[in-house]
Amino acid sequence: MQELDPTWRRTLSVWWLVMWRSLLGGTAIGFAIGFVVGAIRMALGIPQLSQAVPILGAITAGLWFLLVVRMALRKRYKGFRIALIPIDHSNDFGTASATQVEPRF
Repeated sequence: MQELDPTWRRTLSVWWLVMWRSLLGGTAIGFAIGFVVGAIRMALGIPQLSQAVPILGAITAGLWFLLVVRMALRKRYKGFRIALIPIDHSNDFGTASATQVEPRF
């Protein structure tokens, strides 16, 4: 399998997908949760419920971000896709094996 360099164009493609889906989906989910929690607060008259909203928002945002990362890993971008390739750990005592690819930063 041919390995491609992580060019700025490819990096920007992945970053853009993660950013816009996180922002758009997070805003929509946050609005929906805020609306539901607000409606429950109004209907039941429970002011203490507002203290749980930031915790609920943080949990939901974390779960949504996991889904966005999974979407980014599954997507076929223009000219490339992200592949998860196992690393050969049989030779972890000093020298790198011929199949092991060193990360480039």
